[in-house]
Amino acid sequence: MKKIVFFDIDGTMINVPNNIIHPTSETMRVLNEFKQQKNYIVVATARGSVPSSIQDIDFDGYIFNDGHY
Repeated sequence: MKKIVFFDIDGTMINVPNNIIHPTSETMRVLNEFKQQKNYIVVATARGSVPSSIQDIDFDGYIFNDGHY
């Protein structure tokens, strides 16, 4: 059975106030492993776009602007 997981950005994948502007290597390892198992990863955020520091992640979908788009 395929799985889907939704991620927030701020405070979850990155934490700008704590100067964590890129996902950790452990986060990237887990995301890649999850994708290799044919599962889906989706960003759900209040932001209007994905910051450049995580644009290289192969997300399967995006929910922006608190779900308005």
